[in-house]
Amino acid sequence: MRSIRPAAPGVPLVVAASARKSDRRADSRFGGGGAIRIGVADLPRTLQGFDPVTELVLDVSVFTRLDGPQLSALEAFIADCGRLTIADLPERAKPKIQNIAGCGGAFVRFTTRTPAMALDVGPDLHTEKPPFPSASDLSALAPDDGSGSAFVQLGVFLGAYGLLMVVVAVAGRPIASVLVPIGTAAVALLLWSGRAPGVSSVLWLESQPGQERARFAAVIDIRGQGLGAAEVSLPSDARLDPFPNDALHERSVDGSGRVSASLTVPTRLLTRSVVRFTGTVPMTAPVSVTATEDRLSIRNSGPTETPPGYVVWNGQTFRLPGLQPAAAWAPAESSAVRMPPELRRVAGVPVRTAFVLEHVDVPPALLGGVGSISAWLMIRNANPMEPRP
Repeated sequence: MRSIRPAAPGVPLVVAASARKSDRRADSRFGGGGAIRIGVADLPRTLQGFDPVTELVLDVSVFTRLDGPQLSALEAFIADCGRLTIADLPERAKPKIQNIAGCGGAFVRFTTRTPAMALDVGPDLHTEKPPFPSASDLSALAPDDGSGSAFVQLGVFLGAYGLLMVVVAVAGRPIASVLVPIGTAAVALLLWSGRAPGVSSVLWLESQPGQERARFAAVIDIRGQGLGAAEVSLPSDARLDPFPNDALHERSVDGSGRVSASLTVPTRLLTRSVVRFTGTVPMTAPVSVTATEDRLSIRNSGPTETPPGYVVWNGQTFRLPGLQPAAAWAPAESSAVRMPPELRRVAGVPVRTAFVLEHVDVPPALLGGVGSISAWLMIRNANPMEPRP
């Protein structure tokens, strides 16, 4: 699969996979005339392996032959709004696909083929999935954590050094004028050598009610406090954009076949690196939604209290309070508020119902080695293909 690439930039690439040898012959009509036909062994084992694929066409025979990494990668592809057509999937298996499908299942379709009928690929291959927020928009959601303290400390240190040198010069003691710079350099070395870098992150998740996986985009902000390195554990299928200079991105596989990934970024005093990455993660929205044109009700369907947030409904924004388990909430016309502009820029302006929960619990093992994480979950109860402003 790593060798498959579009013939030219912008040309849709349709890949048809089947465990049936007859489907992989040159004269096979499976997948349509424009599809590249592969076997089960050629399917990717990482989400990145699907990046060149515009649409994936699968025969039902594939599912019983996938190994663990291939199945995980396929689930991530579906959750990441990958365009998928499945032939002859039994009805009992369809809910599992629908529950993990990103973008409300807008890019997944089921079909039945006959020996005399070609399996045509889906329409609108040039339609792209909804884009994620940019790194700058995500960074605007980060709380002020005093990350500029290194500049303040350095300013105070240099100011004190300058004042001390003035005092030594006025005193007219040549020995002190030699010893003070040496002592100052030693103190600076102790203060800013080997200090752990400041590492923070903003995580933006998008899902729909009932969906078992969420798409996410995140930024990691690494601020150097001295000569050293920041090591962060990442999801194995995280896509890094941009890739920081001099960074080391490693993947490893343990004895049970589980893949882990880490990113190591070298740091120096007052340096800053911002890394954006995207992917999918298992996560079920903690609320259920009932929405019509004239009525909205949001209920906590989870076992713990939900965090507060904002609701956009019928063109108005409301403040959503935290909800205890099984508690419900409905908006009042008099309670409309304004969403913070930096949050509105990231969330967009949905035409229908959507809501954003702030400070949600981060899914386990999503990030490691990060000092503080500000996590947001956007749940759309409408067409996720509505354009952002």
